[in-house]
Amino acid sequence: MPPPSLMLAAPKAPSCQTPAHRPSSRRCALTWPWGPARLLLLLVLLPGAFPESVAAQPDNQTAPLMLHVYKLGHQPAIDALPLVYSLLSPRGTLEIKPRENTLVLRDEQQAIDRVVALLDRFDHAGKPIRIAVQIIEARSLKFSPGTPSDIPGKLLERLTQLMPSHTFHQVATTELRTREGENVAYRMAERFHLEFQVGTVAEGDRLRLHGFRMARQTEGGEAHRLIHTTLNLRLAQTLYLGLAPSEDSQEALMLVLSAQQDTALPTGTRPRKER
Repeated sequence: MPPPSLMLAAPKAPSCQTPAHRPSSRRCALTWPWGPARLLLLLVLLPGAFPESVAAQPDNQTAPLMLHVYKLGHQPAIDALPLVYSLLSPRGTLEIKPRENTLVLRDEQQAIDRVVALLDRFDHAGKPIRIAVQIIEARSLKFSPGTPSDIPGKLLERLTQLMPSHTFHQVATTELRTREGENVAYRMAERFHLEFQVGTVAEGDRLRLHGFRMARQTEGGEAHRLIHTTLNLRLAQTLYLGLAPSEDSQEALMLVLSAQQDTALPTGTRPRKER
């Protein structure tokens, strides 16, 4: 039985496109031990989720449609979809076969040439990536005494701007050394479990963490999922996530992430796993 495939038609742009000049703020559904919760994205330094479309090409209805199959050898084909979309002509279609990591293009030859040139650059050997993760507890000053914080100065200043009238305590911190396309599973402070797949660095500094999951283990050993989403990062910039039962909650968890390319390791080298 042939593997399932997903047909995608052009030129409709992805619905999650964000203008480059407008930072975005999103909310996602969460599950906490004490009931439904929401994810508060306090700061997302992403001016746009997808590249700007190329200049419109003349719609030549008489040009023949060609078939081209491109099998990626290094990067996941699904990560290339936003890039390929903007290069298709109005008559072009795109089919993805995830199990084969293959894209099937049907378009005019000129458009196919543009896409193939882009995919040749995109499908590079996995680049080493370092991802810094910090978990921080935030409590309202109304319900907890003010105590000296163990958070570094610049980070504490930023957290105070985002959540005034709160005290902060660092629960755990780590730096994960991984690479593009790799699946990561990591336990922090014996209570928190992280899982995600590292995406591909696109346009030089954009990185997705696919299927990002964070769960908290109770004293009874039961795991409660706190977040399950896809995170969009920009290299060398910081993403702050506030996890709380509700917007007016007096306590919350702060998840602080940043990523950058690991220049200490050559491209294609498998980094050392840290546990």
